[in-house]
Amino acid sequence: MLDRAMTPAGPTDLPVVDVEGLIGLKLQALVNDPRRRRQDEADIVALMRSNLTSLNVPLLERYFALFEQQDELHRFLDEARRQGA
Repeated sequence: MLDRAMTPAGPTDLPVVDVEGLIGLKLQALVNDPRRRRQDEADIVALMRSNLTSLNVPLLERYFALFEQQDELHRFLDEARRQGA
């Protein structure tokens, strides 16, 4: 996730993760601390909803597989699509 971070053009040279990386990091937080589940799930769905047309779903599938959360990916995508309609 962090290896994919890019430095945007502009006044700063700080690397920024892409939306898939941010979703992956939120997923990792959710798995590591289930007390955060409600907020992390809402954040993941909001990120997906805001980027539905450009999401790299195969990359997200790999991230969710790392944490054995493949079913959650599809649930989140379905929810993002419903909210985006």
